[in-house]
Amino acid sequence: MVMVDYLFIYCSSFVSLCVDVGKLKADCQFKLNCRFKGKWYSLSIDHWTADSKESYVAVTANFIEDWKMVSVVLCCSRHFGSSEAGDIVEELFKESDVTYTGLDRSKCMGVTSDTAANMVSAGRGLEAVDVDWIGCFAHIIELTTGLAFDDEHLPNCDDVMSSARALNGFFAKSNQALEILKDLQTQAGIRRALSVIQDVVTRWWSTHQSLERLLKLKSHIEYGFATAKWNRTLTADQWTTIERIVAVLEPFKAVQKLLEGDSYVTISLVPTTVIQLRVQLQAVIDDEINPPGVRNLGRVLLEDFNIRWGTGEPGTIVYEHQTRGPRQRPKGIPLKTLLASAVDPRTHRLGVFPAQDRDDLKREFRKFIIAFETKFPR
Repeated sequence: MVMVDYLFIYCSSFVSLCVDVGKLKADCQFKLNCRFKGKWYSLSIDHWTADSKESYVAVTANFIEDWKMVSVVLCCSRHFGSSEAGDIVEELFKESDVTYTGLDRSKCMGVTSDTAANMVSAGRGLEAVDVDWIGCFAHIIELTTGLAFDDEHLPNCDDVMSSARALNGFFAKSNQALEILKDLQTQAGIRRALSVIQDVVTRWWSTHQSLERLLKLKSHIEYGFATAKWNRTLTADQWTTIERIVAVLEPFKAVQKLLEGDSYVTISLVPTTVIQLRVQLQAVIDDEINPPGVRNLGRVLLEDFNIRWGTGEPGTIVYEHQTRGPRQRPKGIPLKTLLASAVDPRTHRLGVFPAQDRDDLKREFRKFIIAFETKFPR
């Protein structure tokens, strides 16, 4: 009898919960319909597989309101289809709750995702149904900076990256050594003692963060090596090389952090950052103060950067997107990204563009306006 009563209470509560959730969903639908009515927007999509082998998809709508960027998560739910491109595209506009919000598909200015192989294929599928797809800038940049992880690109640098990872590993595996390191910081008046950061090739910024943290801890590590008889440290040349590598990677980290902003438009900042990063990599190569291995790393990064974004030669910037990069990933700066830069008050002067590319972009802008007015007459 007690069990029967418990089941009755449980079922009644479950039904009541379902009713409440249904009401909440209807209320959200109404508010989103009101807010999105007539809005031009873009979508961001992410698709991943959890450790449980279950697939999930998240879709976010982005639009401008009162001169600020607004982002609204439309869904974050389990994806029961495959990870094939066709299923992802179908999910985006059918099962992802894009339609119930009142978003007009014809007003979608583009969809952004990472550039994993399945998402690239999904992007091509979106383009086939007249929806522009733009690969995530930060994701593509990370593919370039990840090359700094490997000693192969740092010849004659005494395997500095392997040595740095071994030093990090020494503290990660030895609680005693880590406690001594933290005690040394406390004795030096540091209120919050720091630990090392492991370098993981798939984690954004991890190489820069790992090396930067080692530099912050350098004096304490060296003191511990001298007094605690640790068997791990770096040579003077390796410390110098790490300083130079951090300087090489710093602009990339700054750019990625800038483009993670969620309260301002970031797409229009991409063209300027691409041009500036190329200039900074060339400066690494030309700077004779840098060790030969670091200058070689600069060449490797620049070569990979140019494969993905083009060389930036006059007359190529506006049309590079018409070609493909490695593994069919997008190459160059997407046209809508360039157009956004041309109308954004922060970047519309296009001062970093060669004169020929400024003229090319103005022509493309006129074409876009004419096509837009034809498709969406006032």
